[in-house]
Amino acid sequence: MRILESWMIGTVAAVIVIFATGGAAFALDNAPVYHVTRMAPLLEELFPGVQYPSSTSRGMNENGDLVGEASTGGGGIRAWVYTIEHGVTALPLPSGFVRSVPMDVSDRGANGEIMIVGGGDRDLWLSDAILWRFSTVTGEVIETRIIGILPGFDECIAVAVNNGGTVVGYCEYVGPWSPLKYDVHTGVLEPFDFPMRPEALNNVGQVVGGPYRGDLNGNYVDLGIPPNCTSSVLLGINDLGWVSGRAGRPWSDGAGHLMASATRFTDAGWHVLPALSPWDSGFDVNIHGDLAAGIGPSWYGQLYIAALDEYQIVGSFLAPEFFFDVDPRYAYAINDAGQIAASYGGALLLTPRGEMIIPGDVNGDIVVNLDDHCAWVAKPIDLNGDGLVDAADEKWMIDRLAVFGFTVQDCNINGAGDHCDILDAVSADCDENDMPDECQPDCSGDGVPDVCEADCNTNGQADPCDILDTTSTDCNANGVPDECDQGGMTNAVNGFNPPIELEINDIVLDDMLVVDVGTIEDVDFTIDIRYRIGDLTVLLSHGDVTITILDRPGHPQDGPLGNGQFGYDIVVDDEGAGDHLENVGNFGSPFEHIESPPSYRPDEPLNMFDGMPSEGVWTVHVMTTERVSPADTFTEWGLIVTRAAEPVNCDCNLGDFANLMECTSSPGVQMDANCACFDLDADGDIDFADFGRFQLQFPG
Repeated sequence: MRILESWMIGTVAAVIVIFATGGAAFALDNAPVYHVTRMAPLLEELFPGVQYPSSTSRGMNENGDLVGEASTGGGGIRAWVYTIEHGVTALPLPSGFVRSVPMDVSDRGANGEIMIVGGGDRDLWLSDAILWRFSTVTGEVIETRIIGILPGFDECIAVAVNNGGTVVGYCEYVGPWSPLKYDVHTGVLEPFDFPMRPEALNNVGQVVGGPYRGDLNGNYVDLGIPPNCTSSVLLGINDLGWVSGRAGRPWSDGAGHLMASATRFTDAGWHVLPALSPWDSGFDVNIHGDLAAGIGPSWYGQLYIAALDEYQIVGSFLAPEFFFDVDPRYAYAINDAGQIAASYGGALLLTPRGEMIIPGDVNGDIVVNLDDHCAWVAKPIDLNGDGLVDAADEKWMIDRLAVFGFTVQDCNINGAGDHCDILDAVSADCDENDMPDECQPDCSGDGVPDVCEADCNTNGQADPCDILDTTSTDCNANGVPDECDQGGMTNAVNGFNPPIELEINDIVLDDMLVVDVGTIEDVDFTIDIRYRIGDLTVLLSHGDVTITILDRPGHPQDGPLGNGQFGYDIVVDDEGAGDHLENVGNFGSPFEHIESPPSYRPDEPLNMFDGMPSEGVWTVHVMTTERVSPADTFTEWGLIVTRAAEPVNCDCNLGDFANLMECTSSPGVQMDANCACFDLDADGDIDFADFGRFQLQFPG
């Protein structure tokens, strides 16, 4: 059995924010903590052979549906869409096209449909605007439509689409160019009057481009240049008409590049953010006034949080497990829920933790699963939007779970879902099949399902069942078939795929059920963990015994940080002849497999388990400190348990019938290993019914 529980100690009250300009750090209260969904691994499966950078985010809607492009090698580019329900889906190339790129996506309609717009190449010279219609319900592309090209032009691209089905973009031909608009419902493609190439469109029909904000009917206004700036380009617009963009600055970075600032224009006028590089750009602004900005190539994406009036590196808001391997350099879009579409090397979707941004994610952990049903049962909320909290909301939750392949069941008919029973420790689940143990066959009635009982003779049947149906004998009445009483070895491993990402101030508990029955003669402990061992504590528990394997080696004798090794792939053995655990391995790279040093703590050796029953739950405890480790993954742990041989003396034969006869007059007395009285059919009485059993077990 493996039950894994990982949680943060205390409440996340702040994150560490680091200025790109100076490296100073400070605590920012009430800041969001972002989970990161990487598109690159998903795209590698969808488009084998994708090349670094594998992908780029292009657009995102209010539902967190993301569109982008994948680099398929040899100059190939393919459009894709990501949804929480279906992962990444390739958007088809129209017939005769060789490349495609998406630029924007609408919100979901009442039927779950979204519209995606972009462009595609017929060859190196001819390009068309393209529309895709995608069902977030079925995960299928409903339509791939070529919007076409305005007369007199040879290249067109659609850059934005709103929820009403209006598309904007532009067409070009060498020098001349023209804005385009397209009605998805009527199929009408036509130019419109706007002085610059359109960059973005909102749901009330406003468009921006250059320094202009206008509509689709030829009305527009020059918003001018922000104070202390030399130029202005508008790149995004929300439904309030607030815009985002970039503004040139009149000073240099010292290398001949003029600096730039990300900007917002709201009802209060211009808001010019600090200039951090020559490439600063405010790509998008949401209804709250939060700004997603990208800078580069040697800086990092920025996020302006209006409610906090803070403008910081996007990476500073990431959950700790993403600090060292995610670099959201370009933040292209931000929706009203605070989700961010970002890129660098691969497309990224950043989602704030702790609240239900994804429909059905009641516990705010960025996935929808049976845990969310249990969270709703514990604290019901209105899910279907009717203003009531009632059974209809639970049905909505159950239907939503079905989309992700989860079914709420109640096998023990106690009125609670099976998963919740297990999660709340009302029921055990030894084989981790999400079914309470009491709902599975148990021939011995000992509370342990047959599937979790030992099968020492590997005949496909649990040992207690073998004994009860006389497939095996158990003359010494120790619950182990006699043919297995010679002892043996259990080699059990709990592996994690993917590895568990350890966080700061983390506690991870992992259970392993050993079903092989016997008496422990020796135990070895194995662990493969990548974490700075000076900040790591590892305990092992079984029954009422807990020993310490690691306890922050080198702390405090080697300094406040302790030992600097970055982890172990190791076997811990009390009989090992190696050095102490904290002295084994190479600083910074101890990942070679190491055989059998002694236990780290001689006052709590592994032989404290000797003489205990081998069967039952073993638990490893892994604890980290408040410091971030350069390595942060837990790959596997395991046990090598040697069981002692048990004496068996069952040389009984028909000559011992007299003993059995005597037993019929001595209720409650059983035949032992010396062939004294025994209730052979285990019916609670010693009587003539046991004679037949005696003959079967001890013929001749």
